[in-house]
Amino acid sequence: MAIGTPVLRGTAGATATTVTTASFTPTANSRLFAWLVAWEVPTATPNQPVITDSLGLTWNTVTSVQFLSGSIDNITAYLYYTDIGGSPASMTITNTATGASRVSIASCDITGGDTDFSNINTATSATGDMSGSISSMASGSMGFGFGCAVGNNNFTPPSGYTELYDLAPGITRRMTIVYDLTSPGTTFTWSSNNADSAAIFFEYKEATADQTITGALFSDGDTFETAVITAEATITGALYDDGDTFYSATIGAAAQGITGALFTDGDTFQAATITAEATILGALYSDADTFHAATLTTSADIVGAVYVDPDTFHSATVQGQNTITGALVTDPDTFFAATVSPGAATIQGSLYIDPDTFYNGVVTGGSSSGGSTGAIMLRRRRR
Repeated sequence: MAIGTPVLRGTAGATATTVTTASFTPTANSRLFAWLVAWEVPTATPNQPVITDSLGLTWNTVTSVQFLSGSIDNITAYLYYTDIGGSPASMTITNTATGASRVSIASCDITGGDTDFSNINTATSATGDMSGSISSMASGSMGFGFGCAVGNNNFTPPSGYTELYDLAPGITRRMTIVYDLTSPGTTFTWSSNNADSAAIFFEYKEATADQTITGALFSDGDTFETAVITAEATITGALYDDGDTFYSATIGAAAQGITGALFTDGDTFQAATITAEATILGALYSDADTFHAATLTTSADIVGAVYVDPDTFHSATVQGQNTITGALVTDPDTFFAATVSPGAATIQGSLYIDPDTFYNGVVTGGSSSGGSTGAIMLRRRRR
């Protein structure tokens, strides 16, 4: 986002330990900077100028500077900032520095810009001629400087820089703010006929519209390993296949497709309860109505490792007219060991030669018996 032009806001100064600006309303969605200075006689060190405001905002420190070799005043100065929302209200700023002989404020707001103030420096001077430099600035950055001095003489700003403010509010202590939005130089040199002075100057970087986050938990700028997305958004990454795909998720929409490592299609779960008609596929299933282990209350075919065909069981009791085959059975009415009560039943197997022949047995349903002592009957009795 491009950096806007700074706008001057509240200023104030007093021969006291505290001072408050007149009311002002900052620009919506801007960053408000406040340059606070505490002045004290050379025999003492000024305490930190502490910022408060009428709205109870949270303020952050950009940096600070001290000049403790003053002939008239020692100086402790702090530059603060706070971010203003979309509906700004009228406010004041207060500077309080316990033990100070004088205090001053100069503030401004600006839209756009980042909070990376790493390319920054400070300078002091006993003659009001602060000078210093910073590293080269990126394209789109703005040069920003804040200065103060004992006296009431104008500053000559650094070359190429515009003065937003150059006055002595309330007391004979000069305050200045400079900026360059076009081609900011890296050298900040002020000149004046003032005395004890100090300055802070830095690169105010352009903020990018899209923030990129990288690291162990991220694969690109908008990808999170775990996240709560409140707006419509696409989530991609190691745990996701596409914008509406989650490794584990609850989807409230009826027509939502879920895919991923645990899923094969939109209505397929490795483990799930499906209340509507649905097809379930996966490692534990071979087709839509096939379960490795299951109880089916409706008519259904069951196939799998422990079954041979839909009505075949490894071990089972069949009460109706059914066909039973399997490892322990040789044909539909053949049992390895059984008692058959209907007279019309045929019994075959390794212990039998023909339907009415028993290795050692009695047939009660109108059939003959033979081989009672172990001899195998070779003739079949006709009924």
